Amino acid sequence: MEKMVTFDCEGVIRMKKAKKGIVSVDSGSSYFKAIYNGHEYCQPALISQMPENSEIAERIRVSNKWMVAGKRAQQQLGADAPRPDTKDDFHGSERQQIQMMYAFDQLGVVGDFEALILTLPWSDYYTKKDLIKHMKARNKFVWLNSDGEEKKATFGHIYIIPQGTGAFHLFDSETDDKPESVILADIGSCTTDIIALQWDEDDEEYVYRENLSKSLKSVSTGVFMDGLVEDIFKKRPSRFDINYHVLDKKIRKGDFTIKDGSTVINFFEEFEHQKTVFTNRLKNALNDELGQSFTTADLVLLIGGGPVFIENWECQSKTKIYDHMSNVRGQLKMISQAVMQ
Repeated sequence: MEKMVTFDCEGVIRMKKAKKGIVSVDSGSSYFKAIYNGHEYCQPALISQMPENSEIAERIRVSNKWMVAGKRAQQQLGADAPRPDTKDDFHGSERQQIQMMYAFDQLGVVGDFEALILTLPWSDYYTKKDLIKHMKARNKFVWLNSDGEEKKATFGHIYIIPQGTGAFHLFDSETDDKPESVILADIGSCTTDIIALQWDEDDEEYVYRENLSKSLKSVSTGVFMDGLVEDIFKKRPSRFDINYHVLDKKIRKGDFTIKDGSTVINFFEEFEHQKTVFTNRLKNALNDELGQSFTTADLVLLIGGGPVFIENWECQSKTKIYDHMSNVRGQLKMISQAVMQ
């Protein structure tokens, strides 16, 4: 077992003139989340190329193309907006970097900064060393804003950490009475990252159980949405376009209606049914993968975008839920504390 807060920092780029603070990014396949200087950014993980004569105020220019991201991209794409990206080449790709620069432009991340925090799925972090090296190698981002002015963000350190560890650090730092064993499930749009942790009484810190920590594609919010959409289609003789991000936003606002032309469809019953199906899917996956380590755990910590799709279950009394921004907040706190030591 290894220490939870020990991460590989080889290849980290160091700069003597880094002046500003730390930017924390949790770039998922459905939502891009970032924090800088107390300001939070959470928007759909979408990009859209704009025409050369575009006048949208929030566009940026990257690689000789006008681009928008987030909700502006969703508005431009409409029903053509793709579902969350499940491709293995997303992290470190141009798509991800455009989303970062767009968020930097929105948050005012311009100049020299002490550090940038990025994340990878748990399994990728321990198997794709070349990808980590590639992501750490880019410490400078340059784009044009909507007025054609060059903007640049440069980072003295690039930290790559496994998804879920930020939220756990937040929990650990806020909890005095430490549970002996913890199972963390970070339910994302394409995978669920499982992290098993054990309290070390001698060292007074948590260690993770590497043989039980993994990424699962069989449980995700994308799987939930697929099941929900199929149930909704059973109400209609013909299929119609249902956008993932639109449906997700409606659910989180408590709106369980969707339109097919002029017909309003109420899908609350279908939503409740899929919650039961999805909860059982998660429970069975944890039982299969972890066995007694799951059933005897003192605490189950659910994080990410998926806990809203989980109904009360057998271990409800020992379940704690953190919201979808907990990773990006926690990793900022974790790295900030490490830098100060």
